[in-house]
Amino acid sequence: MKQRVTVIGGGVVGLATAYALVREGRSVDLIEARDSLASATSFANGGQLSYRYVAPLADAGVPWQALGWLLQGESPLRLRLRLDPAQWRWLLAFTLACRRSVNRRNAEQLLELALRSQAVLGQWREDQNLGDFNWRRNGKLVAFRSERAFAHGRAQLTDPASQRVLAAAELRALEPALEGAPFVGGVFTADEEVGDCHSASAWRHCCALRGNAVSCLGGQ
Repeated sequence: MKQRVTVIGGGVVGLATAYALVREGRSVDLIEARDSLASATSFANGGQLSYRYVAPLADAGVPWQALGWLLQGESPLRLRLRLDPAQWRWLLAFTLACRRSVNRRNAEQLLELALRSQAVLGQWREDQNLGDFNWRRNGKLVAFRSERAFAHGRAQLTDPASQRVLAAAELRALEPALEGAPFVGGVFTADEEVGDCHSASAWRHCCALRGNAVSCLGGQ
């Protein structure tokens, strides 16, 4: 009897999970709260398939930086402290992880996982029923406005073979639209990719074409 698995969420992650399970010969029940698949975060997502930018948030100096964020009106971080032992244990563990040596080790593990993900997606793209979901390998360019940010960006490099550090003139030569903008340099990663998350909803159709039952509850 074929094993049946329930996947909750019909966005790009849920659909990719269902597709992977179908490829392994399992049947899938996909549960989505909305009326259609890939219609929330996955609908108009930027679609970056960014494998080299894996630096963990926990790093040296981040706790002090986070305190500064909490004092800002438009902070990227929101924290509601509670008398919850689990929350305080997590905060302690996060603080202890904010060391350069731990960050480097975690980044290496995340990079290994990311490159495995890139290889798997390459295998999936060979499935003719899946389509290309507007996939492109056009690289990723990150431009920096300050020397401090530029130095931090250089320190985050994970693969010198595929990542180029660009001086200001090289940056503008690569992307002429930046001419006149106050950028001091940049990093270009050649093997970064992009794709259309919403188009990836075709994965459900592809699952059906492979002769496996994919029942969808909610989304269509």
